[in-house]
This record gives sequence, structure tokens and C-alpha cells, in this order.
Amino acid sequence: MVFDGIPIPGATVESLLVYVDGNYALLTTNLYGCEDMSNEVGVYPTAGLLTNANAPIQVYPNPFNQLTTISFGQTVGKYDVILMNESGARVFEQFDVLEENFELCREGLSSGSYFLVIRDAESGRCIYFPDLIII
Repeated sequence: MVFDGIPIPGATVESLLVYVDGNYALLTTNLYGCEDMSNEVGVYPTAGLLTNANAPIQVYPNPFNQLTTISFGQTVGKYDVILMNESGARVFEQFDVLEENFELCREGLSSGSYFLVIRDAESGRCIYFPDLIII
């Protein structure tokens, strides 16, 4: 899979769940090393989602080293916390979070940029944090 002309490392499966707006294409390589690329398709999964700029939820500190706090503040309900690496693979999931402050530990995660999605467990509405950075 290719994102805005750049191959996505590790994206070699039949499908890819994307959370970043951009142009995607399929790049195939045969046994002899010959490559062919499909036409690009514009994908905009964040359309209609809240971003961290207008969300009632805060994430701090960011970047972080050992742990970061997701503060749900005065919002009421259950939330799903989903963390994905740059390839779109889910590397952490916690469902039905009820705490006002949820601590996300770095344990088992390498340094880099991650995508954090916080989903209202009842309505499915998502808040998208595109740049959670572990140092």
C-alpha cells in the first residue's frame, strides 16, 4: 500500500484500516521484482470527526516517555481508547473506560508517532489525535 506516493512499511495484507486523510494506492510486486501501481484513491476518514483542537478531551503530556494522561474532564460515558502505529496497526486497545483520567503506559511500545482514537462506546463518535509521540 502507498500513501501520498510513499510505501507504507508493513502494509502487505489484503486490507488496511486508515485513519489519515490522503491519497492511497496499491503497489504490487511479482516474483521477478516488477512493480505495478493502481490509480490513487482519495480517502478522508477524518471527515466529520472531532480533532484535538475542538475536543473536550485532553491528552498530556505529549510527547511522553513513560506515560500520558487522557483527561475526559466533565464528559460522561464509556470510551474506547485505541492506539495505532504509523502503519495503521492497532498496538493498544482499552474498551469501556469509565475513569475521568486514564493513564496510557508506554510499556511494549517503541519510540515514534502514533494515532490515538478515542471512541464514545455508546454512539461510536470518534475524537482523533493524529500526533501522539513517544520519545
